[in-house]
Formats: sequence, C-alpha cells, structure tokens
Amino acid sequence: MTIKAIAAAAVIGLSVGSAQASAVFDFQETGLGVVGTMSGFLDLTGATNLGLFSAESVSAMAPGAAIMVLQTPGSTQIGYKAVSPSSFGSGGTTYPSSVTGTGIALFLAVNEMYISEDYASGSAISGTMTYAGASFASLGVTLGDYVWTLPNDTLTLRFTQPDPAPVPLPASLPLLAVALGAFGWMRRKT
Repeated sequence: MTIKAIAAAAVIGLSVGSAQASAVFDFQETGLGVVGTMSGFLDLTGATNLGLFSAESVSAMAPGAAIMVLQTPGSTQIGYKAVSPSSFGSGGTTYPSSVTGTGIALFLAVNEMYISEDYASGSAISGTMTYAGASFASLGVTLGDYVWTLPNDTLTLRFTQPDPAPVPLPASLPLLAVALGAFGWMRRKT
C-alpha cells in the first residue's frame, strides 16, 4: 500500500466519523459582572421526548439545585431526557439583569433539558445572560465545565475566569540588560 493510499484512507476515515454539534453556554466574570454567552447547535436525534412544557418562570440560575433557565415566561418548550451533573455550585436562586436569545431551560437536577418548541434539531442556538455587578462567588458558582448529555450531542455550561492581562515590560528593563551586557563585555576585555 502506498503512502498516498494510506493518507487517503485516513482522510476518509476522519471525515466519516460521527459529528457532534455541541452547544456551549460560557460564563465569565467581567468588570461589569458575570456574562454568559450561549452558542452552537444541538442534535436532538434519538433524544427521549418528555412532552410539552409551558414555562411560567423567568430566567434564573440556581447552582445548588443545578438549574439554569434562559427563557421568556409563557414560552412553550419540549423536554428531553439528558444525563447531567447534580449541581454546579452551592448558590441559591438568582435572577439576571438581562437576557437575550433562544429560549432554553436546563433542569439538571432531574436530568432533563427543555428547549423552545420551534427549535429545529441542528439549527443555531444563541443567547446571553447578564448578572450586572455579580461575581461567581456572589452567585455561588463553582468554576468548571458541567455537561448535559443527549444521545447524539452535548451542551456544556462553562464557568471560567478570563485570562489575566499580560504584565507590561518595564521600559527600563531593556536598558538594564544592555548595561549589564556592556559591563560583562568590558570585564572580559580586562
């Protein structure tokens, strides 16, 4: 078998593998509070349908009960069975200062995921949730990734600290390096 044939077989093998769409709800602390941004796609193929659910509650987060709700009151959603963690912190119920996007409610304590009735499997999912003036500590969130698993996909709730800004190089440091180098060179000459 030639190298070209092996390479072609590897490319075909990689492209035939099962594709998981995956959605991520990524929360980060900012100078203004905690902001969550949801993006991605969900493949609901093969997920156990638990029926329709009429959402009466508003958007909220309850880390100790593993509840994350991003929805509009009065929206109709379809429930799906999912495997999930039992909590993502110890905090009680808190309500965001603003929300946008596709209505999705995740009830992890009971291993269920609810999503807008009009959501088409595989289509884009997006939204934001903002807790103005809050921190992960005030929300009672434990940093990390928390995954809801459907038969053919996952949704990850992620709480991470942003990378710190790089510390700028002091302006005098290059000058000091040149001076030390010059002293070393002069000492070597003598």
